[in-house]
Amino acid sequence: VDVERALWSARVDTCLARCSEHALRGDSPERRALWLAAALGRSVELQVWQRACALAHVAPDAELVEWLSAAGLVHAHLAGFSFADAELSELLEAQASEARALKDVHLALAEALLECAPDAFAQHAWHLERGGAIAEAQERLYLAAIREHERGRYELAERFLAKHRALDDERCPPAPAQERAMFALRYAQVAVAAGLSERAMQALKQAETIMGEVDGALPSDVRAKHLFVTL
Repeated sequence: VDVERALWSARVDTCLARCSEHALRGDSPERRALWLAAALGRSVELQVWQRACALAHVAPDAELVEWLSAAGLVHAHLAGFSFADAELSELLEAQASEARALKDVHLALAEALLECAPDAFAQHAWHLERGGAIAEAQERLYLAAIREHERGRYELAERFLAKHRALDDERCPPAPAQERAMFALRYAQVAVAAGLSERAMQALKQAETIMGEVDGALPSDVRAKHLFVTL
């Protein structure tokens, strides 16, 4: 793997050297643009990538994609381009991480996706989480779960909410107790719909525990509202 990455790295450097006099610099616009592309995945939508570059104040050479394509590093298509190999995109992401730029890369991509694909809640959440914006990632996961619940895709909705819950420990400062309790109730509702009664009961108990810690209580009508079937 190290040998393969070294070969890809050399090919990238060769391409960048041909593209621009200053593109070989570790923080050149061309290299940073490649980091943004790689963090989108192996297939890159041109509109999102270009918007992310603008938001990150990155202005690569206008012919960068043509140079990459000519070097066999990417395959251009109507909507954008795809990296020739997953190892290449992983290498570029690793370079961004080593430069301590990966969080900023993901935040720029999240903002670009919010503009270009406002309904792509799961993608927003993925980039926001990796950018360290945990509360915002949870918000998008919640919206994704609500949408899937409304569509009757209860198991998928439950997975989004489970991911939301898993991020609680990374959130700083933590969400207010009332918010966490009401979320647990919402999770219980979705878990019931997905046929996961045991998880629903655990979530309900969690909500009661949270409110108990702040000398609160879950009103019986609120409890009943979120559980449509007897557990």
